[in-house]
Amino acid sequence: MVEIADRKSAEAWLRTQPREVQVAFAARCALRALPALGFLDREAFGGIALITCRAMLTSGVAALVSTPEVRSAASSASAAKRAAAADAAAFAAASSASAAKRAASASAAFAAASSAAFAAFAAADAASASAAKRAASSAAFAAASYDATQVENGVALRDLFAEPLWPAGLPEGVAQAEDTLRARFADAPRIWGFWAEWYDSMVSGRPMDWSLQEAVALIPDEIWEAGPEQVAREIRRRRLVHRTAVAAKAVFDDEQKKFTLESDPALPEETVAFVRQRIEMALRNALAEGLSNGFAEDSPEAQIIRDVIAEYPDNGSMLAVFFFDACMSLQANIGDRYPREVSLVNLKNALFGAVEEICEIDEVAKQRCARLAALNNPEPITLADAKEAQKVPEALADLTDEEMARIMERDAETIASTTTGKPPKAVLARFTNWVTTITIWLDNRKKDDARVKWLFELVERLQAWWGDGG
Repeated sequence: MVEIADRKSAEAWLRTQPREVQVAFAARCALRALPALGFLDREAFGGIALITCRAMLTSGVAALVSTPEVRSAASSASAAKRAAAADAAAFAAASSASAAKRAASASAAFAAASSAAFAAFAAADAASASAAKRAASSAAFAAASYDATQVENGVALRDLFAEPLWPAGLPEGVAQAEDTLRARFADAPRIWGFWAEWYDSMVSGRPMDWSLQEAVALIPDEIWEAGPEQVAREIRRRRLVHRTAVAAKAVFDDEQKKFTLESDPALPEETVAFVRQRIEMALRNALAEGLSNGFAEDSPEAQIIRDVIAEYPDNGSMLAVFFFDACMSLQANIGDRYPREVSLVNLKNALFGAVEEICEIDEVAKQRCARLAALNNPEPITLADAKEAQKVPEALADLTDEEMARIMERDAETIASTTTGKPPKAVLARFTNWVTTITIWLDNRKKDDARVKWLFELVERLQAWWGDGG
């Protein structure tokens, strides 16, 4: 077991580690200092807490992802240092964050990681009385030793973040500070709700999806500099994109100067063909009983199945998502809109079985279906919103390639033509995802574009459709 009992032993171990380990170690040590922010007065809290939380989140992402964009974001976070305020506990927390930021972006990662560790211990000390100080310091060294030992035992860094931040439990002094920090977050949940959830996930060893954390880390500097409220709004938008990623993502192609669709993984042809034929047979059987079960070609589930088979006959991931959508709709409607009739139950079961079969061999399909299942049932769409949605494909025609433009137009028509105001959830999620993605891109690249204001107003309503108004 690696024993870290003081600065010297920590430095000796860190010198033997690659940069990404140093960054991860720094990020976790800095997180142990975060509760000290709770001692800031209300006036100082907002700016310092935002800078500190940004630095820690970006450090964690930088330890696992080494793209040019993430490296640039880490560098920007480091350059965003502010005077921390006179409060000693706040200063220690901010110092640990600064060290973690330097670890994420500078060549002297070792020195930065070491500084982060000991600034974190200082913050824990500043939060409590002498006996609690010693307990907090001892617990912090023990937690650092645990992390180092896990690394030496070959634990991957992603799995290290899946370990509780305090393996032996939260020290008393830090626990008191943490309660204060949580109360401060709870004072303004619209602004700090994400950060409260993020912190809890890191402490418990159940980190938020790293792709969402990466999206937050990549928020442009000018938004971070605009303050906590603007950052919170941007996080809601980016979280909406993450939540609704149930179909191929919209990706900007620099050569075409248009958005295209990311490629889906190819599945064995025989698997896709078997699944598709199985559902087509089950659908025919259910439709054949139409007089007794009320199920017909214009039933929403039948339309979902027909449309996806026509549009994506060989795309296992998309078949899985829309079959799952139809399955959930049948689950809700059998016994209500439809009688509990054998052919409909068989169709529902066949859809579920097909989804499971695809998801067993396709991780992309599995993640997309999980997101679809997690989405709230959307609020009914008003006639005014439906008309706005119909304007989108033409308004964005210069930014979308032929395939994407065609699908967006079809989705907009489906949204507008649904008499109940509740189009298929997968269609609405896909439309929400693409419109929000393109709007964020436009805002980052072409702020003077006349469409930006209109699109952001639409995105606010898209959020409301999913029960998350801006």
